[in-house]
Amino acid sequence: MSGQIDLSEVFSKRLEIVQPSVRDLEILGRIYCENLTLGAESVVKQLQNMNKQVYILSAGYRLAIEILANYLAIPKANVFAVDLQFDDVGRYQGLNSNQLLIKSTGKKELLQDLGLDPATIAMIGDGANDLVTLDVVALFIGFLGGRGNDWLRQRAKVLVEGDSLLPVVDLVTQLA
Repeated sequence: MSGQIDLSEVFSKRLEIVQPSVRDLEILGRIYCENLTLGAESVVKQLQNMNKQVYILSAGYRLAIEILANYLAIPKANVFAVDLQFDDVGRYQGLNSNQLLIKSTGKKELLQDLGLDPATIAMIGDGANDLVTLDVVALFIGFLGGRGNDWLRQRAKVLVEGDSLLPVVDLVTQLA
């Protein structure tokens, strides 16, 4: 999370050990939905009601992240995650190592590629691969989630320190 090890180094090694199946990722997606960060569902709804586009940029696995996005009513076109390859029966077959989101700078590069106006982007994150977006967004919000993350605390100018995402709404509405 603190960027001490490059994300791309860890990614394929972790997958070779875990070998997640399609079924595993479906279960993981449901677990995400059942264990949402406090206020997440409300924040997404409030932002969407204010005509804000909500995106998910994640180094998580696409299938699980899409289940979460569907639960939160985030359009599939606004979901960016890591694609895995599976065989016909759903067994893990591999990872395309050219994907942006398995790179430490991937979220920054993806935001630049999307062609969004940086002055309208608020990024909420809790790790090094989120923090690299600082210079391509109008507002970076470090989310501590009730954890003592000194690394993030030292680098993010705007922090949400509790375990709820609800303060994000007020911060984003100040963005314009």
